[in-house]
Amino acid sequence: MCLMRTWTRCSRHLKTGMIEVELFGQLAANGSMLSVIDLALPTTALRLAVHLKINQELVGIITIDGKQSQWTDKIYNGSRVCYFPYLAGG
Repeated sequence: MCLMRTWTRCSRHLKTGMIEVELFGQLAANGSMLSVIDLALPTTALRLAVHLKINQELVGIITIDGKQSQWTDKIYNGSRVCYFPYLAGG
């Protein structure tokens, strides 16, 4: 597990057929780091969010392998997907 939250990929190896998911802020209510192995690949960021029961209305930014992405972008075996909530403050 990465000790620091960064925009760079973690350096550990992933098992075949696994997606690493990290949730931030209010999206991380049930834990911030997840491994998904029971989803047909390739998939999309939207299908993954539905599979994980993530409220899409709360998601402000999605990254796939460190690149800002859209709901329809493809996710492949070994990808790292991060969901960030909208930023707020004053």
